[in-house]
Amino acid sequence: MRPHVSAETLARYQQGDLGPRRSSRIGAHLGGCSRCRDLNEDLGGVSTLLASVHPPPIPQDLTSRIQSALRTEAARRVALPAGSKPAAAAAGSGAAGPAGPAGGSGPRHELVPGGPPGRRRRIRMPDMTPKFALSAAAAVAAAAVVVVAMVVIVHSGSPPPSTSAAAPSAGKPASGASAATRGPALDYQRGVRVVSITPVSTGTNFTAGRLTAQVTAAMAKYGSSGATAGPMSPASHAPLSQAGHAATFARLNMAALQGCVNRIAAGGLVMLVEVARFQGAPATVIVTEVTAGGPRQVWVVGTGCSASRSDVLRQSALTSAG
Repeated sequence: MRPHVSAETLARYQQGDLGPRRSSRIGAHLGGCSRCRDLNEDLGGVSTLLASVHPPPIPQDLTSRIQSALRTEAARRVALPAGSKPAAAAAGSGAAGPAGPAGGSGPRHELVPGGPPGRRRRIRMPDMTPKFALSAAAAVAAAAVVVVAMVVIVHSGSPPPSTSAAAPSAGKPASGASAATRGPALDYQRGVRVVSITPVSTGTNFTAGRLTAQVTAAMAKYGSSGATAGPMSPASHAPLSQAGHAATFARLNMAALQGCVNRIAAGGLVMLVEVARFQGAPATVIVTEVTAGGPRQVWVVGTGCSASRSDVLRQSALTSAG
């Protein structure tokens, strides 16, 4: 009676790792041996199970730790004295014995320490009985499930992508942003008069979809129903250079901001100048009114806005908030 095929040989057979003649013999044996055929099907089921598992991407920090551990182990092995072996390899070589029983795995070779070059000894792995093979296959499947579960837990516990964590919610100050601050008054030409408006700096992130609602809320908090009318006297309004502030406000050049407000106002009334953000980028929101009681206009300008350049990112009429 022909000996049964070991689980290791069947695994190699399924992977196509055997020669044509040996594969043909094993195929013929499986056709007449129900025991080996059942074992072969069980091993195939494990392979199918493992192939069906799709773990999520491993977090970058875990990948870095694994790579660091591998580099450390590689450096340790390189630093071993000549002729010595790692402990695991030494233990493995001590367990090697004579050829196992018939039907075991194919011969493996190992260099004989201290022997002449090219001299090798044959090592056979212990025969894997069907019961042992099924237990090992079940253990491999369980280990794979545990690894996948660990990766899922680590992945779900990792912080969310920086884009979603850093993006402030619409209409609210950005995380870590300071409270609203007011800057020195800006002079601008309204008709034949020079009037002023006090800008405010906030962490609000205005968005295109909620611009009307956000600007309406900002007007209620910081807006002005009318700038100071008539020419400004030196006693009521100090020049920018004497206002106790640097030449910048909220990282904007004050002279350029004042020129921008004059350019956008174009002789109309300025009701709000809010230095904030638009779609996540630095921007200034300016609300104007051409005629008293007339429609108000919302201008969102970039950091390049000045007396000679508008740099308008978005412009719309301020309707009732929806």
